[in-house]
This record gives sequence, structure tokens and C-alpha cells, in this order.
Amino acid sequence: GYDGMYGSDAVYDYIDDYGYYSDDGDLYYEEYGYYSGDDLWGYDDYYDEYYDYYGEVDKVKDCTVDKDGKIKLANSTAPCDIKLEGVDKQADLLKGGLDGVYKLFACHDGRPAYKRTKSPAGEERVLFYSKEFGDWDVSKGAQANESDILLYGGELEH
Repeated sequence: GYDGMYGSDAVYDYIDDYGYYSDDGDLYYEEYGYYSGDDLWGYDDYYDEYYDYYGEVDKVKDCTVDKDGKIKLANSTAPCDIKLEGVDKQADLLKGGLDGVYKLFACHDGRPAYKRTKSPAGEERVLFYSKEFGDWDVSKGAQANESDILLYGGELEH
């Protein structure tokens, strides 16, 4: 609040009836370790833990290519097809759409990548795991392409 004066003569003496300006929030977050004010905005500890976890996840190699060029999935897992359905109704202005059956065709950054079968000419689609964003994405073209993503499945906007 202010002392009732207006304009450049106003003297701000914050009345803290509701506890907005106390240190209680800092004490709470210091106890639980998140947003504790250890840097300018207090986010370092939270995001360090987040990236430590996902940094380890990104080292996993679920997909490799053997010396004969054959794709091998972790633990001898058999490849499956993935069907996307219903996206075209929502993204009806997207030329070539996204619906269809996607088959394993390559490895991308140690993860399986799937290409849509029966794509119209020039409208190929690839479903792949994006190491950069930590989610599964669909890109335009015949290869996984981080710079031409049509659909993403994570929280970070691409």
C-alpha cells in the first residue's frame, strides 16, 4: 500500500497485513528446496534437478543399427507400428495431415524413429523422440527434422 498521497509525492510504506512481503515464503521454500532464492530468481535448484534427471534419460540408447544396417531395439524388443488417428480433424488446415500408420524406419539420437506409410507425395511425416525438447514430435519430410516440427507431445513450446 501507500500512505494515501498520490503522484510523485507518494511514500510507499508497504503494510503487510496479509504477509505478502514477509520472509515466510523464502523459509518455506528453503525447507523444501525449491525456489529457495539461491540465485536471482530462485529457480536454479529446481531446474538443475530436472535437467540432471533428463540428462541421464537422454544417454539411454533404445535403438541402434547393427553392422548389417538392421535396426535393433533395446532388450530385443520387437518393433511395432504406431497409429495416429483423429489429429486431422483438429488440424484440418494442415496439408497432408498427420493421421496414419507409422512404421519403424531408423534410429534418431538413440531412439526409434517412425515414418508414416502411404503419405501423399511430398507430404512425408516422421515421428521421433526429440532430445532437444525431451518429447515425441512429428516433423515434415522423410527424415527426423528438429526445425520443421508439425506436432509435439511435451510441455515446452517448439
